[in-house]
Amino acid sequence: MPLPFIFQYQNLFKNNMEKLSGISETLLITLYFRYLESKRADAIIDDAKSLEIIERIDADLSKFGNDKISQLSVAIRSKVFDEQTQIFLNKNPDSIVVNLAAGLCTRFFRLNQNNVKWYDLDLEEIKPLWMQLIGETEQHKFINHSVLDTSWTVFSKRTKTKKYCLF
Repeated sequence: MPLPFIFQYQNLFKNNMEKLSGISETLLITLYFRYLESKRADAIIDDAKSLEIIERIDADLSKFGNDKISQLSVAIRSKVFDEQTQIFLNKNPDSIVVNLAAGLCTRFFRLNQNNVKWYDLDLEEIKPLWMQLIGETEQHKFINHSVLDTSWTVFSKRTKTKKYCLF
């Protein structure tokens, strides 16, 4: 008898998480700290997507600790990058954004993206987890490459209608 969907989903998530190690596992730390920050009444950022993701998965992320300074640093960094990206998008609404070493970054969901094409770029082992927890849309895609491998830049030839690009 097959497992109920929720157990199949949790098993798939655990299998994808087990493939993470070293540098790729750090995506869970920033996701977890944005989640913790978003739960605060006086939160610096409001990250509904991080809340949704963490509450959906069956994983003990408390192993990453509850370091208030690191949580604050992640929140401030997210806030500053969000603000600067939104300023760019307000001036250039028909643009491309390439979020380098994106991990499970949820910035796309925190901003008013208008007509932007958004690409999250990260390592190959990240993609199954990203697809499961975030997923692609026509506007929001995953590029399966290392930042150090510049062959991913060929995507720009397919997006000639966009005038500006933010990395």
